[in-house]
Amino acid sequence: MPKVIIITDKANSSRLKFVVGFIESCFDELVFEFAEKTSDNNINEVFVVYHNNLDHFPSQSIVWNQTKVLDLTPERWPLPSLQQVGDSQILRFGGGQFDLPAAVFWMLARVEEYTSIIKDQHGRFLWSNSLLSREWKPVKPLVDEWVDEWANAMALKFGFKLSRKPEQKSWSVGIDIDNAWKYRGKASWKIFAGFFRDFLILRMKKWVQRLFYLTGSSKDPYDVYSDIKQWNFEYNRLIYFVLAGKTNKYDGPVYSTLEQFDTLIKTLSEQHLVGVHPSYDYLESNELLKAQINKLASITRSKIISNRFHYLRLKLPDSYRFLEGAGIERDYSMGFADQIGFRTGTCRIHKWYDVRQERVSELWIIPFCLMDRTLKDYLKLDPGEAIDTATLAFEQVKKFKGHAHIIWHNSSFDWAEDWNGWEYVFREIMVKMQMIFEESRS
Repeated sequence: MPKVIIITDKANSSRLKFVVGFIESCFDELVFEFAEKTSDNNINEVFVVYHNNLDHFPSQSIVWNQTKVLDLTPERWPLPSLQQVGDSQILRFGGGQFDLPAAVFWMLARVEEYTSIIKDQHGRFLWSNSLLSREWKPVKPLVDEWVDEWANAMALKFGFKLSRKPEQKSWSVGIDIDNAWKYRGKASWKIFAGFFRDFLILRMKKWVQRLFYLTGSSKDPYDVYSDIKQWNFEYNRLIYFVLAGKTNKYDGPVYSTLEQFDTLIKTLSEQHLVGVHPSYDYLESNELLKAQINKLASITRSKIISNRFHYLRLKLPDSYRFLEGAGIERDYSMGFADQIGFRTGTCRIHKWYDVRQERVSELWIIPFCLMDRTLKDYLKLDPGEAIDTATLAFEQVKKFKGHAHIIWHNSSFDWAEDWNGWEYVFREIMVKMQMIFEESRS
């Protein structure tokens, strides 16, 4: 296909380069170049105009409206709103025109999170806090839709089709290990104390579960690692995110002195990827984060390059700068706790942009599309609705040839308590996901 020349007075803008680089990565054989002016002489070139002061548009061009908001600091961006146009929703700032690069940047860089003071009790930015929450369900990846609209316009005007470039892997699963075991590894007196307490307050399901564990009739409810192994995931399809420290009541038990814990994590690292799950208060010190990563690296005897924040406690830009300083290369925390879908508006893997320092980071963001607790606790779905909702998210990823990453916890396989009735949900979601993405390759 011909080269696409962007005629712009913002060729030196790191923000525009970030957006253009993202769009370029979405398609096979798409190459952009920047220029400040052009003529109609070269019929083999195609032009995109993103310029405020250009008197002459080349005949073979598509115009991107430039509203100047791309230059603004987060505090000065006008309020955004989504407007329905046909089957699509476009993002306008302050009632102005749809500015594709500005809209894509606002979503990908999460500009609104730099100024929002509304957070939940864990300091998280939720979907319900977003300025777009009344108009947008994030299961609809807006950025991917906008980029496709532009690609379709190019096809109509110039007669060539841009083909979506598929991600190397279409799906992956992350198992978050907040507690390696429910009972194992705890002091015997604590287990027996819990056994008698459950009996006295008539919490019989849990009492029977403890009884079976104490008598050796069943294994620890959170010890699902051999069951997961039977799924025969490819090595890099499954990532275990291991909580490697305790600094808060929201963290799990400390197993750092337990040889069984080290043996478990070492075994898991030989079967699949292992990433760090920093303790709840990791933001207090970059050294704290580094120490937890180093501890995990010493157990696995390998470099730790992947991260997911415990409780999804992601604060921009601090969290990602901490990861950069600790040598982390890939983060799997970008998503909402209270809604399924795509927090940056895309199901595609992309780099992080630091809005305060105006630079493209080397840190890769792997957005997740759903989490077990979101389906059950935030959306209050029953098992059948959870499977249908997950299927909807996978279909969106398939449409844009992106990457579907899901979060599950080893504790979510404990059928005796919270997850009673959900015994088949993970299995069915996996079947749906594999079937959908196998179809997309055939």
